[in-house]
Amino acid sequence: MDDNGGNVIDMAQGKVSIREMVGGVPGRLPAQPPAAAFGLGVPEVPAREPEAGGLDMALPDALDPLPKASDPYQAHARVANKPLLTLSFLLKDGTTVRGFTYANFDSIDRLAGDAPGGGPVIVMRFAGLAPTEVRIEGRNLNTLYAYLSQHRIFWVRERGSGRDFLGESDPVVSGISITPLG
Repeated sequence: MDDNGGNVIDMAQGKVSIREMVGGVPGRLPAQPPAAAFGLGVPEVPAREPEAGGLDMALPDALDPLPKASDPYQAHARVANKPLLTLSFLLKDGTTVRGFTYANFDSIDRLAGDAPGGGPVIVMRFAGLAPTEVRIEGRNLNTLYAYLSQHRIFWVRERGSGRDFLGESDPVVSGISITPLG
C-alpha cells in the first residue's frame, strides 16, 4: 500500500535503462539528471564549460614539439614543469629520432669523458623489452643530467658536425650513442 491507500504493485513503473540514467557519454554531464529519468521533476542541470586542461581543450593544428633539422641548434628541450612520459633522442643525421619511456628508465650516471679535456658523459639505462644504454657526450651537461634525473626533458638533440656556434657556458651534446644491452 502507498500513502494514499493504493496498491503499489498496480502503480505504473517506468522502464529506464542505466545508460538513460547516467547520460551515455563518459566525462560529460548526463542528458538529464537521474531523478528526472524517473519522472521526479528535478530541474535540469545547467551546462558547464569544459575545464582547462581537460579532454575538451583545443589542440593546435600541427602538434610536433620536436625541432626540425633546419632549426637553430639547442642541446635539449625546455624544462617541463611536471614529469614527462617519453624522452626522445634526435641524432645528428637530422631524421632519426629514438624515443624511450621514462617508465623504463632504470638508472643514470654522470662520468668523466673518455677524451682528455673532454666534457662529461651521461649514461642512461632503459629496461624495456630490449634493455638499452644511451650515452650522451658533450659539454656543460650538469643541468641536463639533473633534469633527466627528474624526468623533465622531452628531447635531447645531438649537434651536427661543424655547428658549434654557441657560447662556452651553453650546453652542447656532441654525441649520442644508443647500444642494446645483453
